[in-house]
Amino acid sequence: MEYKLRTIKDIVDKVPPDRISDCMAELTVLLIQASNMSSLIIESVNTLTPGSISGWTFPEEITWQDDNAGIVQNNFHIGDETLIVKTQRSTKSEN
Repeated sequence: MEYKLRTIKDIVDKVPPDRISDCMAELTVLLIQASNMSSLIIESVNTLTPGSISGWTFPEEITWQDDNAGIVQNNFHIGDETLIVKTQRSTKSEN
């Protein structure tokens, strides 16, 4: 099942109560990954082409796929190219 999420209210209204914990865990990984990668991408691109980018834009909507796979994917668009970063979310037993 896929859920289009734009707000915290969407999480409450759309995601079944027993799935919110997994949803939030995956969104946490997604946000940390996006934050870390954005700085790296900005620095790398500006090293190759100084001053070419100054920031990044986070999408207005996130699609959370409730598939119990625990895979989080970020797509970073740089010009005409897309960098796809996938991360396997750790389970409670791995923490």
